[in-house]
Amino acid sequence: MKLRSVALTCFVLLFTVAALAQASKTAPDAVSGNWGNPKGAGFELKFDGKRSVSGTIRIVDGSGFNTAPIKTGTFDAKSGALKLEGDAKKPDGTTSHYVIEGTVDKSVVAGTYKFDDNKGEFKFERVPK
Repeated sequence: MKLRSVALTCFVLLFTVAALAQASKTAPDAVSGNWGNPKGAGFELKFDGKRSVSGTIRIVDGSGFNTAPIKTGTFDAKSGALKLEGDAKKPDGTTSHYVIEGTVDKSVVAGTYKFDDNKGEFKFERVPK
């Protein structure tokens, strides 16, 4: 009887660990994915699960559509703080340094951006897969 009880306990523990491991593999993180209009302004982000964020930003201005790589990106899972920084090529061929800071709240990221002297606010929703 005691052996059966031990075997049952081991089975339950093994099943629980396997279920938790599977859940952690399939649960999406709070940052990775497409944010904003896929054919307009927004971000394509990839979170490393620790602190670093990589990807590209999409820029729409009077001259059209452009993308720029993220040179430095961070995300704090506890506070939801997101910071993206890099350089974007302007239509005249020069570069503009950008800093984007915001907060991720479920399926919305909102905050401020600065491209050289151009400043403003943004709000993007995550694009469903």
